Amino acid sequence: MTHLFTEFDDLSGLKKQYHYQDGKLIERTEQYVEPILDYAAALRNAEEYKRQGIKNSLWHAAVIPPIVALKWLNEHGFNMMTASAKEVARFIERNPDYHYLKTTTGRIA
Repeated sequence: MTHLFTEFDDLSGLKKQYHYQDGKLIERTEQYVEPILDYAAALRNAEEYKRQGIKNSLWHAAVIPPIVALKWLNEHGFNMMTASAKEVARFIERNPDYHYLKTTTGRIA
């Protein structure tokens, strides 16, 4: 496998590595998500944040890192970029493996 180049996006933390093997271009994407998931957990435990969001009709339901959106597309065929907010919320509720992305303890869909 021949490494061609690496891209890094400072804003999202996405790192993409491009390789060439057997006449095929291979892309590998990684993202350090611990700070993002810590942020989601902190919001999930902040009752006042939830109350203010509901009061102002801006309930923040989830934090979804780009690498998770890519995983959904590759493993489940679900494209959150073209889905409505309600469809994304339903997808998270239907898949308990992704409840860690929620910023609230209640149901979101």
